[in-house]
Amino acid sequence: MMATSSARSCVSYGPARLAEWKKQRGHCAGGTGIRGVSMKVPGTKSMRVYTGGLSQRRYAPGDEAWQFIEDGSAVITSKRLVFRGQAKAIEWSFAKLVGIDADQSNGCLLVQVSKRQKSHVLQLADLELFGVALEAAIEGRPGLRQQDQSSPALPPPPT
Repeated sequence: MMATSSARSCVSYGPARLAEWKKQRGHCAGGTGIRGVSMKVPGTKSMRVYTGGLSQRRYAPGDEAWQFIEDGSAVITSKRLVFRGQAKAIEWSFAKLVGIDADQSNGCLLVQVSKRQKSHVLQLADLELFGVALEAAIEGRPGLRQQDQSSPALPPPPT
């Protein structure tokens, strides 16, 4: 994860995966493979009779669950949180932010904004560091700073 101190550019960014709440594909269930028998009626040219059929098959809708849809990067600016992927780019403005919930067990961040029906989940490589940068950006603090290359390195700890 890398960060800059400029107020106009990004505060922090890192790799992320985007997930949406989606309904899985449904399937047909029940019934048997035998549907019945169709026979030609003797003495007619094109009449057929159908008999049988044990039971009808029914459509079973798929389950609803979080589904990862794209890999990309999550960017925190001074005004919003942005996910950038190959096919999809989504932004969440801090002014419209309704809720953010973190799940430490799998490194996921649930983001909800007003005037949008869908919530999104971002799975992040370092949720703790990303959370600190996000709090700093929302509160308007400078956030994490990138270490300047010209500054001297810290001495090693005493042994």
